Amino acid sequence: MTGDWRAGFLAPRLRWVQVAKTARSRGLAALQDEHRLELAACDFTTGEVRRLGVPTDGFIDSAWVAADATSAFFLADEGGNELGHVHRVTLDDTNAIGDMTPGLPDYALRGADVSADGETLVLDIVTDEGYDLVCLPARGTPVASPRHLVRTVHEAWNCRVSADGTVATLDTTDHAPGTRRFAVTAYDTATGAVLGRLILPSPGAANAVCFSPHPGDQRVLIASQRAGDRSGVLVWDPVGDTIVELLEETAATVVPLDWSPDGRHALLCVELLSAQWLERVDLRTGERERLDLPTGSFRSPYLRTSQFGAGGSVLASHEHGMSPLRLIAWHAPSRHRVLLGGDGSPDRAGFEHVVFPSSDGTQIQGWLARPTGTGPFPAVVHCHGGPHVSVADEFTPAARAWVDHGFAYLTVNYRGSSGRGRAFEEQIHGDVGHWELEDLAAAHRWLVDEGISVGGEILINGESYGGFLVLYALGRQPELWAAGIGEVVLADWELTHHDSPLAMRRLDEMLFGGPPETHGDLYRERSPLTYVDEVRAPILLWQGSNDTRTPPGQVVAYAERLVARNHPFELHWFEGGHGFGDEGGHLAHLDRAIAFARNAVGG
Repeated sequence: MTGDWRAGFLAPRLRWVQVAKTARSRGLAALQDEHRLELAACDFTTGEVRRLGVPTDGFIDSAWVAADATSAFFLADEGGNELGHVHRVTLDDTNAIGDMTPGLPDYALRGADVSADGETLVLDIVTDEGYDLVCLPARGTPVASPRHLVRTVHEAWNCRVSADGTVATLDTTDHAPGTRRFAVTAYDTATGAVLGRLILPSPGAANAVCFSPHPGDQRVLIASQRAGDRSGVLVWDPVGDTIVELLEETAATVVPLDWSPDGRHALLCVELLSAQWLERVDLRTGERERLDLPTGSFRSPYLRTSQFGAGGSVLASHEHGMSPLRLIAWHAPSRHRVLLGGDGSPDRAGFEHVVFPSSDGTQIQGWLARPTGTGPFPAVVHCHGGPHVSVADEFTPAARAWVDHGFAYLTVNYRGSSGRGRAFEEQIHGDVGHWELEDLAAAHRWLVDEGISVGGEILINGESYGGFLVLYALGRQPELWAAGIGEVVLADWELTHHDSPLAMRRLDEMLFGGPPETHGDLYRERSPLTYVDEVRAPILLWQGSNDTRTPPGQVVAYAERLVARNHPFELHWFEGGHGFGDEGGHLAHLDRAIAFARNAVGG
């Protein structure tokens, strides 16, 4: 690894940026450096980014900025376990911190929002009792007991609150338990009464994006998915019981991101085979305008988004494969400039957009980075986590590391990934692991057929759900993979289910069609632990000691089976939860992974 590359890897960089609702020249960011990932206050006018000394986990919905940018809210957990309490931190020089829910037990968080008037905070909290939508004052002294608006035992995500704080929404599945075909339910924040429910015809789904920016206007911007892989944008008034269908697409996926402060426009991210661009649409006429911005990506589910800024601008969170996040201000008709971030270097060649057929003819999309030269090269096939997310042309430090050491790097949006329609995403439900492995085998075959690599020099790598796929592939496709490298992996579904909080158990039950008590045979059939004796390739694993998504016990059980058969593997533990919190630790991991891979392929 070259010194220049290493310095670039460790340099401070932005992971996400949020814009305050009524003070759009200021906001909140997650700032990553060698030692930690922490929150920072941003001034988009001056370019100031001031650290707050508050750690975060990198998910954009784990922290959010108050409407007037005078404070921020975040989930304070215990050592990365994602269970704790929401705290408020002031964004002045004192950085005073206080617990917003001191009377509640620890909880996971599946959504939060603050009203544009700055007065009302809504939280979607999850305990073993269920999913609770609660409402509390955003300012002043924290209350002992927030107002409970609703509790459900079925998955419920993504709460939103109106500009004046009188109406809240929650994406609910009470109408379709065991799925993520969400409806949007609206509640009176004073009484908890249901004001309306938006349910699209099966297999459709609706998700609330944001309320109108104007007090007294209770309309909600809605992302819709319908049968036939149609995606669209609706404006729903739960009080007036009206729906305006703004637009619908069949070829591409359209995701609404924000509602402009003047109420005139919605900001859209359009995705076609994971290629992205931004548009704004006039809410009165439906006229769409594509923004003239650099090639790359502008959103990633749960990780970053783009929003409207001050003065009619759009603040685009732009990345591509070899360049970290930079915040670009776009102004009509076609002007843009970088406000924050980037690494100061010219745009470099990033990922190649590739498409290849799987075993059933389905076209699978991926992103390829490779060294200069003609090859063949040893290669890494990367599996993202989720599973219902996707990889766009986004900054991937690991790809730069692998390519710098002579490896090709292919990250695959396998079946189950988002952005390709509901049928593609849900094809793995009840059939966990099957189509994903077909798609990964197709990636292996494509690398060989294209002369990019050779069969005995292709490794598989992934994290979280992608880590499950690493171990599952090693046991079910042992002839394909030269080695497996996994981070925060899932080795046994049944053990994981029993050791996880409710918020994670509901994901398992959706994927398998029920809990282990009723679907135990399928849980065992699709667990890597069942096939550990078939594994041929060496394995390198990293696992968090405080991880509640992929708990330690199931990895220990897998490692014990490897030890019993004297199979070559390494298992490294780090202090933390579901991922590295510092780039120094990540860099050490990459150094070891690359050395391990070189040894596996005889390099």
